[in-house]
Amino acid sequence: MERLQLHILRNLILSISNIHIAYEDKTTKPDHPFSFGITLNYTTNTEWEPMVSKEESPIVYKLGELNALSIYWNSDIKSRSELSQENIVDILQAKIVKNEQTSSNSMTYILQPLNINIKLKMATTPREQDYVRPVFDAKIDVHRINLNINRNQYCDLLDLFEFQDHLNSQSKFIKYYAMIENNATDKPSLRR
Repeated sequence: MERLQLHILRNLILSISNIHIAYEDKTTKPDHPFSFGITLNYTTNTEWEPMVSKEESPIVYKLGELNALSIYWNSDIKSRSELSQENIVDILQAKIVKNEQTSSNSMTYILQPLNINIKLKMATTPREQDYVRPVFDAKIDVHRINLNINRNQYCDLLDLFEFQDHLNSQSKFIKYYAMIENNATDKPSLRR
């Protein structure tokens, strides 16, 4: 089984593109709705030299790349919930950054779009080689990382955490609300 897993890993090529995961909240602050999300232009995972490997080499070489990964938080937004699904998909796709120079002006980024390259060497049989080389050896190149959060994002984040905390504490007692409502309709109050 281990040999099959290694053969699959050795020949694995994964490519994901145009990812936009968004959350829109109109409940926490009804007069100031906000949205946040993650966008990714593409990711790849291929051999350093693209090829199908059948030989039993002691090291597997993999290259990973994340292009234009970003995290955003927009305050005081116009809700997309009334739009058709096709329009929503078009809007979300248009907001995916294709390269670092074309970041959207309508997005307020917490993590500015960044590119990451990873070169990974994996020892296929480290035990048989008495762990002479590391099991994993990774070289990670990040061009630049820009993290920033403004006052509106910070306030929205605190309000969201406070609202979630309220919902969590309320959920502990939700089963008792039904009992109170049933008892109130069945029995007259003693205080009347």
